Amino acid sequence: MESASLASKTNLLMSMVFGTLALFSMFAQGQPFPLKQVFGDSITLTQNTRGSVVEYCPDNTCDRFELSGKDSLPLLHDFVYLYLFAYGEYIYLKKFKSQKGAPYLAEIVARRKGPCTGTNEQQISECILSREIKGAPVRLFSVRYDEGQRCVVPEALLGVPPKGKASCTKVRGAP
Repeated sequence: MESASLASKTNLLMSMVFGTLALFSMFAQGQPFPLKQVFGDSITLTQNTRGSVVEYCPDNTCDRFELSGKDSLPLLHDFVYLYLFAYGEYIYLKKFKSQKGAPYLAEIVARRKGPCTGTNEQQISECILSREIKGAPVRLFSVRYDEGQRCVVPEALLGVPPKGKASCTKVRGAP
């Protein structure tokens, strides 16, 4: 029993190390993560061998985005940045969305624009997102922490129906 616990802890540590190394290698290649710079502790970025996860949690609710693939974090990062700019509904995003040319927006749009055109950043961002959702199966979940539970509910994303089932789990140390 003790060796199984040690193996589990070792696997968790290895996943964290490889995820961190992937992030550092992206920084070394000159790929910054503006989400983290703009939103600080409200954003978590995770990459492992199965895929990547970005969670925006300004309070006890979160938008959770997932994308499969061992090198999917840069694409998911840019997708989430544009999504929060174009469609994010949290009141905490008001300042971010009202800034003319939200920080790093032009850089991300330039990187992902492709054939998209429009008269403003909002229209171009919407075009990029609708094009990318067709090529990359990004999944959106609504996450809520309440009464010692973490509940995750699949949500539709840009017209793509949700996949999976809602689930709630007890959160350690929660009241």
